[in-house]
Amino acid sequence: FLGTAGRTWDGTAWRRETARTAGRERRERLTAPHTFEQTTMGVKKKTYAPANYESVAEALVGLYGEKVREAEKAMLFDRFTTSLLSDAELLAKPMVLLLGQYSSGKTTFIRYLAGSDFPGIHIGPEPTTDGFAALMDGSSPTPIPGNAATSSKQRPFRALSKFGAAFLNKFCISELKCDLTKQLTLIDTPGILAGSKQTMGRNYDFASIVKWFAERSDMILLLFDAHKIDISDELKSVIESLHQHDEKMRLVLNKADALTTEEIMHVYGGTMWFLGKVFKTPEVKRSYMSSFWEKPLKNAELERFMTEERERLLSDLYALPQGARTRKVNEFIKRVRAGRAHCLVFNHLRKEMPTMMGKAKAKERLLANLPDEFRKISQNTNVPLNDFPNPYDYQKLLATYDFSKLPKASKEMLQTYEDVIERDLRRARAATGGFRVPTRLEASGRRRAASRRRRDAWCCRRAGPGSCSTSRRGRRTRRAAAAAAAASASRSSRAGSTSSRRTAAGSAATSSSATRSSSTTASPRTRSPAARSSSRAARPRPTRTRSATSLSASRRRSGPTTSPRGPATTCPTGCSR
Repeated sequence: FLGTAGRTWDGTAWRRETARTAGRERRERLTAPHTFEQTTMGVKKKTYAPANYESVAEALVGLYGEKVREAEKAMLFDRFTTSLLSDAELLAKPMVLLLGQYSSGKTTFIRYLAGSDFPGIHIGPEPTTDGFAALMDGSSPTPIPGNAATSSKQRPFRALSKFGAAFLNKFCISELKCDLTKQLTLIDTPGILAGSKQTMGRNYDFASIVKWFAERSDMILLLFDAHKIDISDELKSVIESLHQHDEKMRLVLNKADALTTEEIMHVYGGTMWFLGKVFKTPEVKRSYMSSFWEKPLKNAELERFMTEERERLLSDLYALPQGARTRKVNEFIKRVRAGRAHCLVFNHLRKEMPTMMGKAKAKERLLANLPDEFRKISQNTNVPLNDFPNPYDYQKLLATYDFSKLPKASKEMLQTYEDVIERDLRRARAATGGFRVPTRLEASGRRRAASRRRRDAWCCRRAGPGSCSTSRRGRRTRRAAAAAAAASASRSSRAGSTSSRRTAAGSAATSSSATRSSSTTASPRTRSPAARSSSRAARPRPTRTRSATSLSASRRRSGPTTSPRGPATTCPTGCSR
């Protein structure tokens, strides 16, 4: 047929050109940036892909939007654990959550960090803060109400709308221009009251909202008033609900300058004793003890110590943006692992249900033994038990569901979770400079080195301690043997020199008689070549003795004697060293 250039193409040439064009298009598609735009109602939405990741946050946005969000939505993950993540939450600044009883100085602490008042501030000795307030970077002169704050896609608070209008009426955003808000977001909470006052005037779930903020915070500050060190049952229950975020918690003993040194010692010991009943970990939490306000410190004896405590806390807060990338990756991996465990739980419950009759009894049995079922799933799937959620929380949530109609996670969905954990996240961090992925040659070299170490260790175990050159005891044995050999060689050399001195006179007489006899014989020039070679071979050759230091040094330089393909002489079992 006729080509585009006006020449006739046969079938073979056409197939070659088609294959060449397809290969060129494939190369262009692989080398081109993987960016595309989706148009929705005339608005172009940016879609993140592995080739255009500029930061770890954008990489997490791309991985979550492309692979994880749809899986969580299909498996009802947001109904059992936490809400779905938005792009603004993954791209948000580090967040600091402040918790404590009423009048413990939370709002004063925020004003001390910001350096000035902010919109909506109210400080007093009575419980003044009756809602949640987020201090962010901005220039709004008045607080932004909760309904307007949760409706914006640029702010990371859209998921708070699920807690209802009663909470949104008690939530606001205060904007302030300062150095702190350019890097951090501070969350002020109402004081935790004692008894029925905690729930009587609040028409929202305080513990659930605190848990939502704690999941997205980079640091949680627990503030205590040095004059009120008792921990109420309500504060204890809130702290216990945040046991999954123990690594984020820091303790602040506020208003400590008004006490004497002896009183501070008793207060600090009592606070640690009370908290020892709440935190079930052997590690001691990082604590700061000072007074965080603009007024000068009253305790002159501990003024230097409290000033240093202030500086330590400020340095830890300003260091949060530097480690935000690692913390975001850590929280993302924890969420993906929890999603995988959630899928395995649903598949197991569906599998244990009968097909025809007895579904109600099977459901009661599974709910009663849910902790044991979690352990069984962990053993069968080789997934750590710590990845699974709290079974008692799941008992309450699963009571209203029909187990036979729970969504089923396919093999492709489970493999997606595995790929995100094992491969996709590594590539994303490598693309953004998190770490360098080793090349294929480097990876094979590391595998060979690991195999060599395992083989040497097996050699040492089989031959016994001290027989292989790779073990520490073997090296000491070789050094001791070398030193003993050198000492014996030096002794033999000294004995040889003594015997040579004794025979010096006899050898001199023998040499003189040989000289007189050789003068009567023929000269070397007149002798035959065979006679010359035999006389040369009969001459005694001088022997050179080596000291112990030179002997051991040469052995260290040369190492164990090995043949080109045979095993080393220091290890009878075939060790390569």
